[in-house]
Amino acid sequence: YTLSLHARAAAGFRGPLTVALERADGLPLASASVDGLSDEWRKFDVALRAIGTDPGARLVVSAASPCTVWLDMVSLFPAE
Repeated sequence: YTLSLHARAAAGFRGPLTVALERADGLPLASASVDGLSDEWRKFDVALRAIGTDPGARLVVSAASPCTVWLDMVSLFPAE
């Protein structure tokens, strides 16, 4: 899959963000890190290679510690 998103973070953000595809039961199908967030808007493109399928899968964006992050124009498409 190709994930595209625009993001910025509040001052002091120490990142990275983790983006993951998770099965309905929470087990990961794919994950990647998004590094380089700053207080300026920036576009990020991330490749996610899933190890399985689940019609109830979800996209999860998380950070390792409490922070303020803004996301915009988030899209996820099959690579082909």
